[in-house]
Amino acid sequence: MEQYSAFARVYDLFMNNIPYEEWADLVGEKLSQYHVKNSILELGCGTGTFSFLLEEKGYEVVGIDCAPEMVKEANKKAKKLRSNCSFELQDMRVIEQEKVFDGVISVCDSINYLSEEFDLQSVFEGVRNVLNAGGIFLFDVKTEKFYKELGDNVFTDENENGAYIWKNSYDEESRNNFYEITFFIKKKKNLYTKVCEEHMQHVFSEEEIIRCAQNAGFELKEKFGDWVQREYYLFERKNTNE
Repeated sequence: MEQYSAFARVYDLFMNNIPYEEWADLVGEKLSQYHVKNSILELGCGTGTFSFLLEEKGYEVVGIDCAPEMVKEANKKAKKLRSNCSFELQDMRVIEQEKVFDGVISVCDSINYLSEEFDLQSVFEGVRNVLNAGGIFLFDVKTEKFYKELGDNVFTDENENGAYIWKNSYDEESRNNFYEITFFIKKKKNLYTKVCEEHMQHVFSEEEIIRCAQNAGFELKEKFGDWVQREYYLFERKNTNE
């Protein structure tokens, strides 16, 4: 998966409009409600922004991401911030952790980057193996409504860091959304670097999500939405002795 490889170095500059703090408050409230007290594993951690916010709330956080440059940037930020968060290069479909966590989270539609139900099943099984019985797996997904509204369109934006051109297309039959994004990243006054990336995200139905969860020994506790056409799922890992 090469997505976010070249763009990782300036990801935070272009994503500065994302309401990370509000999301962290929402997730923090749910973790507290379900008595998740200590260790958190974040899947698809990117440059670590969300992990650092959870650390501020008192959690010990390990983040994993399959993009090497993202992990590199996250560890650079951790060193600069003197954070105890650690970040590792791992695919969420093949989680390898020696410790067991009280909660596992995934935000910023990382789950939508999985392309098949088989992949989603692998994630649930991997999470089960590193999550304490009674632990919480909380993640968000973008909805089909969101992708349909994006449709086959071109979007542009610019700020002091540069600009981008985003060509979007959504295939209703496969439920796959395709992004072709060209970034023009400002280096000097009149000098820009051009970076092109292609992304694909997939819409999972509620039935698919719940089926994978139940197969892996999880129980749905809550499903809720927020202000940017995302749905949140909160599952509890059942005791394997039940």
